[in-house]
Amino acid sequence: FSEEQLGFTEFDLTSKIDEITGGNLDYEIEFFTTQADAEDLTIENGLESPYTNESPFNQTLFVRATDVNNGCVSFTE
Repeated sequence: FSEEQLGFTEFDLTSKIDEITGGNLDYEIEFFTTQADAEDLTIENGLESPYTNESPFNQTLFVRATDVNNGCVSFTE
């Protein structure tokens, strides 16, 4: 079986940044596997892209969006 048949594939996370930010370049976007990791501001680096999912066929990623102008942070999935 191929990885895709087993439910695993690579995802280009950077391709989702414009969708998340609405094209606003003032946001730095990082991806995480858990909400807790996204909210833990001591974790400075999110997932690398491309990212291969850890759960077959279905996996939610969590996003930390940081406004580069004022440091304000928000979260989504």
